Formats: sequence, structure tokens, C-alpha cells
Amino acid sequence: MAEPETAPAGGVNPPVLTVICGLPGTGKSTLARALAARSGAAWLRVDTVEAALGGVDGPEGYHVIAAQARDFLATGLPVVIDAVHGAGFGLDWPGLAAGSGAGIDTVELICSDRAEHRARIEARHAADPGTPDWPAVAGREYRAPSPPARRIDTAGRVPADVLARVLAGAEGRSAPGTAGPDGAPGGAPGGQGAAAGPGAAAGSAIGDGSASTGPAGRVAR
Repeated sequence: MAEPETAPAGGVNPPVLTVICGLPGTGKSTLARALAARSGAAWLRVDTVEAALGGVDGPEGYHVIAAQARDFLATGLPVVIDAVHGAGFGLDWPGLAAGSGAGIDTVELICSDRAEHRARIEARHAADPGTPDWPAVAGREYRAPSPPARRIDTAGRVPADVLARVLAGAEGRSAPGTAGPDGAPGGAPGGQGAAAGPGAAAGSAIGDGSASTGPAGRVAR
């Protein structure tokens, strides 16, 4: 008996794998949540998986969400990856998308205003001591995506503005299995293992986050 065809989910044909990466505090999870809700995508957050695995901080969480993403894409469901690192741990997001017949869009979030970035981290840590404090974020290793991603600076921007910028760039996404159009490029190609703290140049501070907003409605955590 032939297996029934699986209808594409979420209104996307072919599905798209969107990878949102960056250091804690740049609005990553705020954006990922909004994008998934808008597109009907599966939202795969590495922090959630790491917490469920007992607080691990390494390749395990990334390999779990990669396996989940592969399964969802196989059913035609678009996927939004929410993770600090855009590369490393032996993962190949473009290759995973190509193997699943999906398109790919990689977005790297930064916060070029160091004071604002620090304020976001400190406010979140005060509300939830289980989240990283500023010294931990400032000294954290970061593996930039390779090939370079579209880079969006969230400093001074409200979540709706960041989402609009992501959607505008996604309209020109390339064919399945190839990288989408770049804005200002993210980290240099081959950025795996490159350490970049939030006090470095304006493309180095990237992040994770909750859905709250900071002073004056700015994108937060």
C-alpha cells in the first residue's frame, strides 16, 4: 500500500529553515518566537533542550535540535532555530536544509550599544538568577555562522521593527539548500570557534533572550 502524500505544513512549500543566532541579550528568542508564530513554524530553542538535559552547555543541545529540525522539515513544516552559535559542533545548517529539500535563511543578531546590551543582561539576571550575568556573556565564546549571515543590529529597536527587517530580507530568499541574501555580512567565513565578546566591534555582541522589552520599548533579552 502506497504511503499517503504529506501536505506541506505552515503554508510553506518548500519549507524554510531559519537559523537565528547570537549572544545572550540581543533579542534572539523574542524574534524567534514572533517569527514562528507568524509563519506557523516549529520553534526549536537550544536553551530549552539544554535545560531539559540537566543544564548542559555544549554540542548535545545543538545535535538534538538538528535532529528535530530534520524531522519537521521532512513533513514540510518550516523550522526556526534559536541558538547562540551559528556554527560549530560538527553541524552544517545549510547542508541539513539542502538534504531536507528546504530553503535556508540565517540571521545574526547583534547589539552594538554595549551599555544597552549590558543593561538587558543585568535586568534579566536580576529577575532570573539562573540566566547568565554580564561577565559570563562578555567572556563567552561565540561561533559565528559560516557562510556569513544577514546581520541585524537590535540596539534601540523595538521587536516589531526587527521582525519587519527579517521578513523583508526573507522575501528574496534563495532556492532550497542555498544561503539566503545577506544584509551586512555577519562573522567572517570559517568563523567556527572564533571568540567574540559583546565589548568587541559592532558585530560581536549577539544573543539569546526572553520575550520582554527594555526601556523605551527597546528589544530586550
